[in-house]
Amino acid sequence: MLRVVESSDQKRRAQRLLQSALRKMPRIGRHRVVFRPNFVEIDLYGHGDGRLYFGAREIDEGRKYWNSFGIFDGTRSGQRITVEINIRLDDGRTEGFFAKDEAGRLYLMHTGRPGGGKTGVSRENFLAWLKPELVPVLPTVGPTRAGIVIGRLDAPNLPDRIEHFVRQVRSFKDAVDAGDLDNAAFKRRASEWDEYRKEFSGRKTGAVNVDLDYVSFHGDVVDALKLWVEGRLDKGARATNSPLIDLLVHRGGHLTDIYEVKTSGARQVLYTAIGQLVVHSAGDTKVRRHLVLPEDAEVPNDVALALRAGSITVQRFQIRNGKTVALVQ
Repeated sequence: MLRVVESSDQKRRAQRLLQSALRKMPRIGRHRVVFRPNFVEIDLYGHGDGRLYFGAREIDEGRKYWNSFGIFDGTRSGQRITVEINIRLDDGRTEGFFAKDEAGRLYLMHTGRPGGGKTGVSRENFLAWLKPELVPVLPTVGPTRAGIVIGRLDAPNLPDRIEHFVRQVRSFKDAVDAGDLDNAAFKRRASEWDEYRKEFSGRKTGAVNVDLDYVSFHGDVVDALKLWVEGRLDKGARATNSPLIDLLVHRGGHLTDIYEVKTSGARQVLYTAIGQLVVHSAGDTKVRRHLVLPEDAEVPNDVALALRAGSITVQRFQIRNGKTVALVQ
């Protein structure tokens, strides 16, 4: 179970770990970072044009860490911010925060509210668009928080995980600018996702033990799965998703396959997956059900029997070099 990092000293330590990990990237130089109508000149770190940049400073008289992320563009006189993952040292809340697991490992988290002030750039729309695997995080007092696991602070792939998240935010904001969210289908999807969030907020605090390093790859697995499935579809079939199921295949207007991705083989996770697959294919015995699990996730014997009884096949995936997802044949 994750817990919110709350003390100022622990937040400072976590921020130092974050900065240390990201400053292992080459120093790009001192550049303007623009937040209209203002800007600030700070040292940026990253891998150059078209890749992640990172810059940090203390603001509010040292009571807040300002962590700016974006995609570096050497042709611009001022770099635009894709997302800020700021950390307050007091009890106030920001969209970024740190969490720790029972072993004391620290994680960078985000609430899913991308910021930016434009109409349509809301938490509800971003979560409906991204469909992340939200994780419950316990504070000492108050309600459970829901967060997106971006990455573990001591993991060698942390810059890659942050870059992946930043690109997701950038793609979302570009979609808002293009008007891609201004349609009835997306509004229905956002409404369904909002119902899911309400269900999440009512969860009990006793949570499942999951591999949080895998959790941050949930979206990558869904993307890789979609490409893998599409490469095997015959003419006239198409793959889509919804807020309630990770991937669906339709042929001639009929649902033929449903896939649910889980990043853990924990019992409660498997129970949930079986329930989702059965519920969302109820009433049609011809729909094939597929559960997608990590290559190394063990399935208990009794759960394996339930999977066979429910005609649910298991597809495996692996994460290669801490960066890419591959479906295992």
